[in-house]
Amino acid sequence: VDMAYLPGVGGRHAGGRLRYSSAPHPHGPTRLSTRTRSPHTKAVNYHEESDVARFWRLWTGNAHCRNVVTSSPKDSLFRKPKELEKKLVQLRRVLPAKELDIPMICARDPRILELSTREVVAAFVRVRFALGDPPLCCNVCTMLTLGPSLLLCDAAELRTQAWKVVESVGDVESARTLLESNPMSLMSDGEEYAGGSRGKQYNRAVVYQ
Repeated sequence: VDMAYLPGVGGRHAGGRLRYSSAPHPHGPTRLSTRTRSPHTKAVNYHEESDVARFWRLWTGNAHCRNVVTSSPKDSLFRKPKELEKKLVQLRRVLPAKELDIPMICARDPRILELSTREVVAAFVRVRFALGDPPLCCNVCTMLTLGPSLLLCDAAELRTQAWKVVESVGDVESARTLLESNPMSLMSDGEEYAGGSRGKQYNRAVVYQ
């Protein structure tokens, strides 16, 4: 059986095994890395790199984030780009990255990056149980993308505030729509990162990037 050459490699392939040709490859030795790497791994790496790039666009494009860096001490996490990227990738791997906009979350409230991975996961689970369980059944991922500061709140207090919204509007469905579109309504101005109108303006601006 005539076995076809593998493109770019000085060898032949048959039955899943690589057999090297005795003739030297005309372009010299080459690596198999791009051929042997799992397509799934390449896809994961691509999405991670894409999220890292997007995070830096958000981070460097907003005065809010730049202020976090300039006001932090010299040994702060916010002055260590490699550590920030590492934390972002870690969060991507333990949270539902297809549903959560993790670059946006980290840019909107940089305090999230100061938490350990375990603390962020635990906070996510608490918020999901507080707001995502019946009868509220809110889309917690949407809410956290718009209001990541919810991860820093007491879950029981969030649920209490959510039910106050239900009581004020009269029904669960209307309250759910309101909460998903404006999750920061569950928090007082004092709890918002960057606080007051300045923080609110930042939240409105960054959501479109």
